[in-house]
Amino acid sequence: MLEIIKGRVDEFDIYLTGHIDFDNLWTLYEVYRELKKRGVNTYYPGLFWANWKEKGEIEYKIKNNAKILLIITQMISFGTSVDVGFFIHRKISGEDVRIIFCYTGPSYEFEHIKTHPVSLYIDCFTQDINDAVEKTLEFLSL
Repeated sequence: MLEIIKGRVDEFDIYLTGHIDFDNLWTLYEVYRELKKRGVNTYYPGLFWANWKEKGEIEYKIKNNAKILLIITQMISFGTSVDVGFFIHRKISGEDVRIIFCYTGPSYEFEHIKTHPVSLYIDCFTQDINDAVEKTLEFLSL
């Protein structure tokens, strides 16, 4: 699997991520499977395992080519913030990329997240995973 992904880093439309724990990893897999079923090339961190350096280099290349960052999370985490910052930098640099933020945690936190200054760069906030998938397809014109 590692060699296949290495050869396809420029083919992923979506970089799907979130706070990675056992429960959320399954959720990410289900979203990955749904997008794949609809013909969308999607990468998520649970797709393969490698040493941290090799995985980081591959993920950097994928993030640098993906058109959409799709975050599904029930909590805010440093890794997710780094991914958002990476895509915001690409937006500011003039690239046509989108950020969809699906927060499945408490509603009061969701409202607070939407007031953060970087929220100006988020294309879609939602608390519904199915809505996040539909927005992703809409942004890809599918």
